[in-house]
Amino acid sequence: MARDTTNIGMSVPNQAVLTASEAIGVTAAAGGGQANATLITDGCNKITTVAAPNDSVKLTNSFQGEGNLNGYTGGMTVYMTNQSANSCQVFGSGIDTINAAATGTGVALAAGKNAVFFCTRSANPVTGTAGEWYMVLSA
Repeated sequence: MARDTTNIGMSVPNQAVLTASEAIGVTAAAGGGQANATLITDGCNKITTVAAPNDSVKLTNSFQGEGNLNGYTGGMTVYMTNQSANSCQVFGSGIDTINAAATGTGVALAAGKNAVFFCTRSANPVTGTAGEWYMVLSA
C-alpha cells in the first residue's frame, strides 16, 4: 500500500502541522529552567538523558507565521517520551504556556512516561499574546 506524503512537513491553515522528523537521544539541559532548556524542534522526540531531576527541555516557539485565524494559527503537535531515569521539566518557548502553567514553571514529564503536546493558539508577537500548549500524559 502506497503512503501519501504530500502534506508531510506542511502547515495547513487551522489544521495540525504534521512532521515526519524525529530526534532520538535528546539530552535535557542540566540545571533546569526555561532559559537554558534544550530546544525541541522535531515532531517525535525520545529523551534518553536527564542527569538530574528537573533538567529541562522546551517546545519550539508556537508562532509559525501568518495563517487564517486572526492572522496566526495553532495546531502543532509534538510527541515526547522520557526514557531516562529522572523526571524532566518541559517548558514553552518565550511566553508560551503549557496547561496554563506560568511561563517559567513548565510541566513535569516523569521518567518512563510519554506525552503529546498540542498547540491550540499560536503566540502573536504583535499583541504579545502567549501561545497555548496542552499536554496529554500517558498513564
